Order: sequence, then structure tokens, then C-alpha cells
Amino acid sequence: MADTVGFIRELPHELVAAFQSTLQEARSAQLLVHLIDAADMRRDEYTEQVNAVLVEIGAGALPQLLVYNKIDRLELEPRIERDAAGAVRQVWISAAQSRGIELLKEAITERLELRASAAGCSFPRRPVRCAPAVRGRRGARGAHR
Repeated sequence: MADTVGFIRELPHELVAAFQSTLQEARSAQLLVHLIDAADMRRDEYTEQVNAVLVEIGAGALPQLLVYNKIDRLELEPRIERDAAGAVRQVWISAAQSRGIELLKEAITERLELRASAAGCSFPRRPVRCAPAVRGRRGARGAHR
């Protein structure tokens, strides 16, 4: 997972080329988790800007999970929203208050399982445990915490 959203909304399109290698990571993602400030009045505009950059780098067709954070500022409850086919599309959370985090984990797992299933793969149903050598390494990818 790469965090590019923070600078994309402020990044002029002529500078996108300068960050091409960073943004190219998004093209190899199985799922893009798009974190959105739910309380920001310009959230739709920022979401469109991020999607435009994704299209520009060839990642516009990748599956996305929209995660609306800061729902505590709007006095909303955590929830998952699904499309007409029943697939998870949006999760509403408050990271500051640790509300909806389990819903987010469930949504990510469901989306990855759906993608793996379409490819003929499956996830184990038991919790995955990492070897001590992996857990102890700083920045090890895939380590559960």
C-alpha cells in the first residue's frame, strides 16, 4: 500500500511526471484503498483529482475501496456501503476514535477475497501468523500487527 493521496490533491498535473515512479506502484496494486476526509467540503473534488491522476498513470481501472474517515466530525456512525451487486464500495470510519476499523478490515478482506476468487485462488480462513523473523523486521511487508 502506498500513500499518495496526501500530495496528489496539491500536485499540478505538469509535476505528475516527476513523481511517475512513485505513482507507478499504484498500477501493480490488487486493490487501491482511497482514504477520503469525510468532513472536508471539497472531498468530491479531491476524489475526482485523485481519480484523474490514476487514469493518467494507467491505474484508473483498478478496483478501489473508498474509505471515508473523520465521520466523528459529522456525527455519523461507521458503516459499509455496497453497490447493487452487493460488493463493498465504501467504508465510513473514524480512525481518531477507532470506530469502524473492524468494518474496514472486513471490507478489505472481502474485496481481496473476491479478486482472488475471480483468479481461482483462495485465502486461508484461519488467522495468518508471521514467522518471528518477519515480525521482528522493521518495515516488513505483509506482517500482521
